[in-house]
Parts: sequence; C-alpha cells; structure tokens
Amino acid sequence: MPISESLFSEQHLGSVERLAQFRRDDFWQKDDLWTAESTKFLEPHSVPYFSPLCPLFFQQIKSIEVLDFFSPVLVRDGFLSLMDFFYRHPAPASTSPTEGGVLVVNWRFAPFIPKAWSDRICFYENRSRRAPDATHAGSRVVLLLISAIDERQASLASIQRRLRELKHALEKTGATPKVKVISFFNRIYARTRVGTEDKSRYYFKILKLIHAEFGGHAEDASWDEVKNSDLHHSCFLDLNEHDFYYSDSAVTQHLLRSGAAALSWATPPAEPNHMVSLSLKHSCAIWTSPTALLNPESPGASASADGVAFLESNAHRSDRASFSRKDSFERGEKGVPLSFEMAVFSLISTLNSVKKA
Repeated sequence: MPISESLFSEQHLGSVERLAQFRRDDFWQKDDLWTAESTKFLEPHSVPYFSPLCPLFFQQIKSIEVLDFFSPVLVRDGFLSLMDFFYRHPAPASTSPTEGGVLVVNWRFAPFIPKAWSDRICFYENRSRRAPDATHAGSRVVLLLISAIDERQASLASIQRRLRELKHALEKTGATPKVKVISFFNRIYARTRVGTEDKSRYYFKILKLIHAEFGGHAEDASWDEVKNSDLHHSCFLDLNEHDFYYSDSAVTQHLLRSGAAALSWATPPAEPNHMVSLSLKHSCAIWTSPTALLNPESPGASASADGVAFLESNAHRSDRASFSRKDSFERGEKGVPLSFEMAVFSLISTLNSVKKA
C-alpha cells in the first residue's frame, strides 16, 4: 500500500497536538544509563533539535510502539544502529500501514530495508536552498568536519579522493576560500590505551591528508567559534562517508539553518516527491518509495535487498546472546558485538564499492 501523500502536508506536519506530544520526551524517551551513554557517544551530533519531522534515535525510545504516535518520524541513526534495530524488530509493531507509523531514513540506506518494513519507510536528504552550482563558486569558507571515531565513518583513501575532488572543483571556479577544520573528540569511546592511540592515529592521518591538499589555506577552528559566525558564504563537508554511526546531525542541521551549503558524498538518482521546509535556509527532500533510489543493475544492491537476511547469515547469534552493553563504548565497541558490527560494515561497504566502480 503506497504511503499517503497527506503525511507530508503542512497541515499534518504542523499539527500542534502531534508536536506537543513529541516535545513531552518523558512520554516516549528512555531515561537510563545506556541511552545517556549512546547519546554522549555521538555528541554533539546527537544534540536534539526541533523539526516537524520529529527526529529521534532508536536507542531513545521506550518501545517500538512509540513510533506509531508521531508519524512520520525522521530516524537520525547511522547504518549500524539502524540495522541493529531491524535485526531486533524484523517487522513493525502494527500490522496495517494505516495504523502504524512511517519512518523516514537516510536515502542511501534504501537497498537494505527489510521487506516487512518496506511499506513503512520513506527516505530523506537535507538540502540547502542555495543553488547547487553556487556552492563552490560562492563559498569564502569551506568547513571540514572530523569526528574521530574510526575508519567505519570513512576510509582514508575515500577521504583523500573526496578532498582532491573538492580541491579541483574549487580551482575550476578560481575561488581560494579559507579551509577550516572542526574537530570533535569523543569523550567516552575507547578509553583504553590502545583505543585512544587508534583514535589519535586515525585523526592525525586525516589532518595530514587535509594539509597535503590545502596546505596553508587550512586552519583549525572551534565549533563554538564557527556556530556563532555568519555562514551564508560557507559550505561544509562532513567526513562521514558511510553515515555509519549517525545519519542526521545537529551540527549539520545548524550549519544548514545558518546558510551554509552541504557538500555530499553521493547524489540521489531521482528527484524527491516532497520538500519539507525546515528553516528559511534549508529543506528536507523526501522520497516515498525506494524504487527511484535503487539501481537494479547494481550487484551490491541486489545481493543486499534485505539487510536483515544478510545479517542473519553473517552475524553470530551467540555473540549477541552473551553481549553486554554496559561500558561497551569504553571498551571500543558501539553497543553491539564486534562480529555484528563487522557484518554491518561489510554490508554497506559492498554497495559503496559497487557505486565507485
């Protein structure tokens, strides 16, 4: 059954009753140690913000039934926690699409949605209202965002390639903008000596790549400094190629709302069905069907048509049964067993490698 077009109407999204209920976070949000740790793991990306699309992370909800109350709900989760959610909930709580909630997930995850959820899922991309061809030419400042966790976010080879593409695009316009590097250091992840060294090694290798491409044009900047600046002539690139740990960030929302334009890692192959206004400067593009976003000739997409089916075959149930979330971030794990994380990363890496081929 197709998703109702009225779901994204101004009348429905702006419903005072719906938004007031969502703001009562004590009604739907858990208040426990795991929720606090998982939120802190992703700070400042996980900071809450207002949107008529009711954005949330799955780890925040008290139960799956919560999702039916605020439809549509924008899912902020990255690919890892999204697949963990589908693995734990292979089917929606309600049996009828007219009774249950609709989830809006990152458009790049379209090939991996379980069949049981397919009539409950829409797809999104946050967009600046600036003309795409003015993104490079009109930018006086380029912001590069680093969240130093690990190479699940983006491989060093991919970062190098994307930085070179950006440099060449800027050179074509004749622009020589300042390049500002904003670094976010996780406060609770991998506190062991080995984990800290791994994080630092990844971070400094990224810095080396940035300075190799942009040299003296690159400088460090603090988030506090940037978020209070005039960003109308800025663009930004989040070094988060796979959207592995988060797909919707309070940081990038703030940048878009302040007039900066986003530089993406990939471009959707079709025009959206809806545009939902989020501010005077940016909108959320919505696709109500995955069909337009899928390439049927892609071997990666066809092999991964149901992400949960893949994980059932490749993740070890025994590891999940014995796994404890307590202190998992400090150990260098992310709320799931390492074998499950590796299977999920293999899943999205297969598709991304096909796209680059």
